[in-house]
Amino acid sequence: MTSADDGIHRLEVPTPFSVGAVNAYLLDDDPLTLVDTGPNSGTSLDRLERGLTALGHRVEDLGLIVVTHQHMDHLGLVDVLARRSGADVAALDVLAPWAAD
Repeated sequence: MTSADDGIHRLEVPTPFSVGAVNAYLLDDDPLTLVDTGPNSGTSLDRLERGLTALGHRVEDLGLIVVTHQHMDHLGLVDVLARRSGADVAALDVLAPWAAD
């Protein structure tokens, strides 16, 4: 059994940083959950949207966005995605005030 069989899908999101692409994960559950977002760039958003589409979803289908940590390559698109989807955003309690700014 693969992770995809369990409803966990890896979405590779490009970054302009030397680290290269990062991974976001779509959890095909209720609510539809995205773990990390990638950086705030048009290229990253486009690739993320294409990945969601390939799995039969749209940004607007997201119900929850989980931010694992404060690096911009992991939370850069959270505001755009949360606004478009109306999804709740979850983060560690020590990260939440920083991310809210």
